[in-house]
Amino acid sequence: MDILQRLQSRNNRVSGNDEDGLIQAHHILMCEYGWIPLEEFRSLPLPTLWNLLDCIKKDKEAEAKAMKKSRKR
Repeated sequence: MDILQRLQSRNNRVSGNDEDGLIQAHHILMCEYGWIPLEEFRSLPLPTLWNLLDCIKKDKEAEAKAMKKSRKR
């Protein structure tokens, strides 16, 4: 299960795995967009977080597909 699925399926309780998922989500966003202060990250609404992670995932998949296509040439 990827980070996006774990975050979307979590309920209101925070377990160790959820905390790890949030840390990974923060890391992914920082790698993609640059430094994001923790307080700013915490203030993101969850739907926004999911949408950003989904956009990153789709971009990476499109990039991988384009690389695969260019290698076939």
